[in-house]
Amino acid sequence: MIIRFLLALLLIPASAGAVTSYVDSQISPSSCTTYTIATRACGAGALQAYKTIAGALGAVLSAGDTVLIRAGTYTEKV
Repeated sequence: MIIRFLLALLLIPASAGAVTSYVDSQISPSSCTTYTIATRACGAGALQAYKTIAGALGAVLSAGDTVLIRAGTYTEKV
């Protein structure tokens, strides 16, 4: 019984529930939950994206979450 429990703990990723969000100045809306990395657009994917760095920072983030900033020019105060 204890061995099964320990094995189950080993199978749980350390970052369970962690979210990766993107910042991409090329998207049209201020944020979306249908972002696609390949096209850098909203509408067909299943990822979270924000148009601005401030938008991503204003989102509800938890320990272990990651925000990836795509190449572009971001002229804003953070």
